[in-house]
Amino acid sequence: MVKAFHLIAPLLLSSALFQGVAVAATDHNYCQSAPLRSDAVDYPSKHAWDLFLMLNHPALDRRIARGQPDCTKPIGQTGSTAVWESWRNAGKIDVPGEVFLEGGTEPPDWNDNTIKDEKPGSVPPAAVDAMSVLGNIEAFASSSADASFHDLALIDRINPQFSPGDGVFKGKGAFGETRMNRATYEFIKKNCLWSANGLRRYAEAFLEGKKPAIQFPTDSMEVKAAWIDFETQKIPQDKWDTYYVAEYNGRKFGLETLHILTKDIPDWFWASFHHKDQLSIGSAKDPIIKGAEHEDAFGRPKILDGTVWQNYVLGGTQIEFESSVGVPSQLSDAVVEKGFVTSSCITCHATATISAKGGGMPEGQQKAICLLSPETIGYDDCRKLIGDRYFVPGKDEIVSTRGAPLPEWYYDKSDKLTYLPTDFLYSIPQRAQVETSSPPVRCIW
Repeated sequence: MVKAFHLIAPLLLSSALFQGVAVAATDHNYCQSAPLRSDAVDYPSKHAWDLFLMLNHPALDRRIARGQPDCTKPIGQTGSTAVWESWRNAGKIDVPGEVFLEGGTEPPDWNDNTIKDEKPGSVPPAAVDAMSVLGNIEAFASSSADASFHDLALIDRINPQFSPGDGVFKGKGAFGETRMNRATYEFIKKNCLWSANGLRRYAEAFLEGKKPAIQFPTDSMEVKAAWIDFETQKIPQDKWDTYYVAEYNGRKFGLETLHILTKDIPDWFWASFHHKDQLSIGSAKDPIIKGAEHEDAFGRPKILDGTVWQNYVLGGTQIEFESSVGVPSQLSDAVVEKGFVTSSCITCHATATISAKGGGMPEGQQKAICLLSPETIGYDDCRKLIGDRYFVPGKDEIVSTRGAPLPEWYYDKSDKLTYLPTDFLYSIPQRAQVETSSPPVRCIW
C-alpha cells in the first residue's frame, strides 16, 4: 500500500515537485516542506536554503519519474543523486543535451528517457558521518551559438575550472551544466523555442502581434553547475569526499558552484552556492578572488550536518537590479565569474534576447559588465559598447554605475523593439541549434 505525499499550504513554491510522490507506508517520509514563494522577497537567505534542500534531495530513478524526490531517502544519503540532476540537460552547441537537440528538432515529452545524458553526480561514501547505505540511483551513459562571456579569454584555459568535455562542458553556449525543471522545459517545448529558427519565428510573431512577450510560468526553475577536476586543480585527496562528486573518463570532478534561478518574482530569484574551500583552489600566480557575495542571514540548516552538503555555503541572493536608493546590486561567484567578479547575475541575464533577424543582442554580457566595472572590459571598449556619454570626459571613469540595462540596447533609432528578451534565460539564445528539417506546423505562425 502506498500513500501520496501532498503539500497543501498556500503560496508554496513548486509544490508539484512533491505532488504524487509515492512513499511506502512503512517508510519514513524524508521530504522537506516546499519553500514559501513569499520568502523570496521577505527572507531571501532562508528561501535560498529551502531551495537548496529541495533540489539536493535524493532523486527518484528518472525511469519512474523525472525531477521527483525519493522521500524514502534522507538528504545526503550515500550514492544518491540530487533532484536537479534528473531534470532536463540543456546541452551545448556541438554537444546536444536533452532540450536543444541536434538539427533543431523538437525535444520529446518530459518523462522520455531515450536521449542519452551525462552520468549524474552522487554523494561519495565517505562524505556521510552517520547514515546507512541504502542503495544507488541508476547511472546513465554519457552522451557525447553564440559564445558566452564565460567562454571568453578571462576563463582560465590552462587549468580548466570545469570538466574537459562530456556534453556538460564541451562545446559552445555558456559555462557548465544547465538543467531545467518541468515547467521551464514544457514552456520551451510549447512555444517552439528549442531551435534557432524557432526563436527567429517567435520574435517575428511578437512584432506582428501574434505572440506575447516571453514570460515563463511562476514555477519555472533552472540550475547551473560548475565542476572542478580534482587532479588538475590539485585538490588534496582527503578533501575529495567533501564534494558532491561526478566521474568522467576515469577522472573525478567535484561540484564547485551551484546557481539556482527561480521565477518566484518577475525578474527571477537568484541564489549562488559554492564549496567552502573555493578560494583555496587558486594559486599565487593565478589566485581565485572572492565573488560579490552577501551575508547569509539564515545560516546552513542543521539537517545538513553530517552530510556532504554541510560543505557548501550560500554566496548570496539577488532579487532586484538596484536598491531603493539606486545602488546597483551585485552577485557573482569566484569561479564562475573568474576575471569579472564585479558583476551582477540579473543585469547580465537581462541581455538574453532574440531577434527577428536571428541571433541576440551583440555583446550583451559585455555591455552589462561595462555598467558596473568598465575596467574589466577596458574603458576604450566600453565607450564603444555603451557610449561616450556614460563616461567622464577625458577620464577613465564612468559617470555612475548602474544595475539596470540601458533601454537603447533593445530598440532601434525609431524606437522599434529589435531585441526581444527571453525572460532572463541565456540558455535559450546560446544553446538553440539550427533546424535541418521542417518544424511542426504548430510552430509556424
